[in-house]
Amino acid sequence: MRFFSYIADALRTIMANKMRSGLSTLGIIIWVMSVVVLMAFGKWTEMTMMENMWDMMKNTIMLSPWWGYSMMDEEWGAGNKYIKKVTFDEKLVNYIEEYFPELKWKIQYSARLKWDSMVKVWSTQTYADVQWVPETYYELQELELEKWSRLTKRNYENKEMVAVVSYWFLKQLNQNKQSSAKKINIDNIIWTKVKLWWKEVSIVGLLKQTSEWEWPTMYLPITTMWERLNHNNEISSLTIHLEPTADNAKWQKRITYLLLKKYNIPSKQQAWFSIYSFAKYTEQLNSSMAIMNYLLLAIWAISLLVGWIWVMNIMIVSVTERTREIWIRKAIWALDRDIIAQFLVESVIIVVIGWLIALWLSFWIVAVLNKVFANTDFEFKAVITYEVVLVALWLTTAIGIIFWILPARKAAKLKPIDALRFE
Repeated sequence: MRFFSYIADALRTIMANKMRSGLSTLGIIIWVMSVVVLMAFGKWTEMTMMENMWDMMKNTIMLSPWWGYSMMDEEWGAGNKYIKKVTFDEKLVNYIEEYFPELKWKIQYSARLKWDSMVKVWSTQTYADVQWVPETYYELQELELEKWSRLTKRNYENKEMVAVVSYWFLKQLNQNKQSSAKKINIDNIIWTKVKLWWKEVSIVGLLKQTSEWEWPTMYLPITTMWERLNHNNEISSLTIHLEPTADNAKWQKRITYLLLKKYNIPSKQQAWFSIYSFAKYTEQLNSSMAIMNYLLLAIWAISLLVGWIWVMNIMIVSVTERTREIWIRKAIWALDRDIIAQFLVESVIIVVIGWLIALWLSFWIVAVLNKVFANTDFEFKAVITYEVVLVALWLTTAIGIIFWILPARKAAKLKPIDALRFE
């Protein structure tokens, strides 16, 4: 019953001092709203970076053959020694899978005839990265279709000249087309025949956009290149997909040892292949993201300090003005704890009201910004997380209680004669 009486007294006090309570609530609203919106921007930045750098964030190891003169490398040593030309082929994939069964179905590979190839669609031309890939490539690379289908088993068995193209292939074509040329869109590009070198290729699928850092790419059946163009099983690169928790450095040493053993190479300084991963860059990226979060927390702290100095001043004035009221209550046998509890309940009510209003305004502001920038190149997609909402509530409540209790305790400990003389 006493608790409900505290709530009733607090509500009466808040209504009787609308201006003072309103200013306190306004300070809380401004601080909470700024923090929540700011962290929504931070979350959007983090998600954008993670999306654009997703391939780097994966725990993968990449292998590729190379030849010519070796170059300076901190891990493999230095020297200007000529390395003879060698090739990777499908047998190497089988060899690695036999030696490490846990890597079966986790090795992605592809082949290239040229790094950049001119592709012509009707009267429009563009450069594209033409990759010849196996059936398992799409699943390992997590490529999703926007339209039609992936390359099928029949395409591989019949060695057909068909291709799936990336979203940026379509976008680049439209950027390169002449003003009078027909617009190329998602509907009319499917089953369109394009000119690739001296061959005609039918486009059978369009992939979804995965990031802002894509390249115009065409994916064709690797069996077509092996048996109709190159007449060998050569591949240009291998990518081994590890479990997220796997030790990347340890697996690099294992794969290096296996290849040195297979090709009878005495040391890695004399190796003609490269093995690398983005593990180091991933650590650097995570470190950068941590620094950014710390900076946001620092901005949080500064805004917290500035906002609560304002609110604290209002609270101190509020408690000081009510010193006479406090001691009248004490004169009729109110205890110190009753006085403090009354101020505590009052502060919690104001804080919760301010937090709810700020939260509603934050969601509204973020929703408006997301809608305004939805169809622009900026593509703003801020996200409010429940962690930020709860932390803002916890900090606001904790600091509000501290700043409200301290002046109340000071007033409650005044001598009755001084309190009655107040004003």
